[in-house]
Amino acid sequence: MKQLLVLCVLSGVLAVGCKSASTTASAPAKEVTRKTASIPEGYTINTVGILGIANTAGDPEAMQMEQYLVNALYGTEATHFRSVDGFAKDAELAGVKAEYDKLQAGWRSHRVADPTLLAKVCAATKYDAVMGMEVNSWQQYKLQATEEGTSYTNLGVKLTLIAADAVTLWESSALRKFESQPYDPSFNIRSDQSGLTRTTSQSAIPEPPKIERVAPELAAEAVQELPKLRQEP
Repeated sequence: MKQLLVLCVLSGVLAVGCKSASTTASAPAKEVTRKTASIPEGYTINTVGILGIANTAGDPEAMQMEQYLVNALYGTEATHFRSVDGFAKDAELAGVKAEYDKLQAGWRSHRVADPTLLAKVCAATKYDAVMGMEVNSWQQYKLQATEEGTSYTNLGVKLTLIAADAVTLWESSALRKFESQPYDPSFNIRSDQSGLTRTTSQSAIPEPPKIERVAPELAAEAVQELPKLRQEP
């Protein structure tokens, strides 16, 4: 890997959402905290293989977050990203498919890129780095009829850019709580003639914000600090 570069940044993003005006849209985060730190200079990154996503959220459906993050990475134009499938194909053509499979399995199961496998795969495919992804929060909760508050969707992700020599060049974490409109059960519960309470309208109970609406927003937030890496002429 050729040495020469701009300064990369280690970035962590933690955001906690606030109440929104509708059941499917999120409000801006109340606060965002970031941590940055300089890393050694000397890296030119032209091609990055997307290694895949590690699902630590405890829900198989959280694997959907992979495509939202991939789309967000493509939108940054920070460098040339090769898709998960494209990376696997290039590794096969370069004769390192077995090593690639082990490298990806290690990331998906332990969020670790084995340095030996990484160096061999990158050398064979002529990639300069890999991008590992993780989804660590994927939760939706709908209020009960008697509960006051908001329904919500919790999402959390982490991205790690790792050079071919196993140096971590950049990291970003984003965690958001997307909330529905506020709900007050006193306006939706009435007593009947026998004195028993009943819900007057199930549709009045707000749904948690839809995943397909808020996941792209979180993905965009996670990649917004990705530095533009120097390209070779």
